[in-house]
Amino acid sequence: MSENIKDLYNKIEFLVNGGALKSLTDFLNEKNIKALVVEKNVSDTLNVIDAAGIVPESLTLNDSVSKYFNSGVVKESFEIEFSEASETWPLIVKIKSSHWDIYILFKEKIDNPKNFIEELKPYAGLINLWKTFSSISETEKKLSRLSYMILATKSTLASIFEPMPLQYFASFLADVLQESLFPKSIAILKDDGNKLTLLHGKLDNIPERKGIFENQILPPAPVILKNSSPFEIVLPVAEDDLRLFCLIQWEDLPDDQTMNFLELLGNLAVRAVAINNLRSKSHENEVSISTRDFTVLSLSNVLKILREAENKDKFFSLLLDIFKEQSRMEAYLLSSSKDSEAYKYSFSIGDEFIALESGQEGITTLNRSQLASLELIAQFAAHEFGRFN
Repeated sequence: MSENIKDLYNKIEFLVNGGALKSLTDFLNEKNIKALVVEKNVSDTLNVIDAAGIVPESLTLNDSVSKYFNSGVVKESFEIEFSEASETWPLIVKIKSSHWDIYILFKEKIDNPKNFIEELKPYAGLINLWKTFSSISETEKKLSRLSYMILATKSTLASIFEPMPLQYFASFLADVLQESLFPKSIAILKDDGNKLTLLHGKLDNIPERKGIFENQILPPAPVILKNSSPFEIVLPVAEDDLRLFCLIQWEDLPDDQTMNFLELLGNLAVRAVAINNLRSKSHENEVSISTRDFTVLSLSNVLKILREAENKDKFFSLLLDIFKEQSRMEAYLLSSSKDSEAYKYSFSIGDEFIALESGQEGITTLNRSQLASLELIAQFAAHEFGRFN
């Protein structure tokens, strides 16, 4: 009994690990039939998975054989159909289920194909068992990958919303993609409105700014650029003026699970950029408000100091000190508008002029805030100077 069980186990293990396919080709060889056993892949070409009586010239065929069959719903666990409509293959047998299709391409015509199909059914049943077992293993792999992607998403959420420089953000995004999806290569491009520049990764040739790269509206959804190995996919990350493109390559075409994860990651990246932009603008507004408050306080003090001046000489002496302090430049009192034209910065105080030039600190340029403050001080001073006339 134990020997019988052991023998049964060995046969089952043989069948579910690909032996079902060998059983089919052994059956065809016994009948001296020349045929190829092929399976359609994701790019609609045919992969040769076994052969009987002939040696295939290539393991990939570009023949379109699905057009000879109706695309109906499979009602049983598997079904068998045949067609004699092809000129290249006198007989094509299709073994199909709801998840896979296998074709047998016969090199020569078969007499009474209906009776032959009946003989073929047990072997088709074995192939169905093999494919069902394989699909369970594949499902386990997908679940394992999904679990890993969920963990990667959890780790990403913990860091992606933190403020970081653009270069660091690009490196972070590339690391997440690499560790989550294991592509062949990743490059991140930045669009400045005129051309694409490489921000992270390596590329032999940077693509031209056309097609998706010049689209004004860029949803964060992956787009297939190249539908052959190496498969190339671009994931846009665009928010406000920032336009990034994640250029990703795979040896095999990514499945729906991978594409969905890419879209999720793209949405997260866009939200992170938007939140960091808001945070940056909020900080700028706070700095601007603080600067305005400081300027108002300074102007109040300036006006108080100038009002305490007892005469014109004391007034201009105080005013020159104020301009030096505010600009960090040398300040001069001029009595001619013509003389003031020789200076980059000059301010009118009644009939007099205060001019600025670079001093010991080497400062030659005023920023917008400094210039606005000095112009306002000059206006206050001109008004206060009126009391000496």
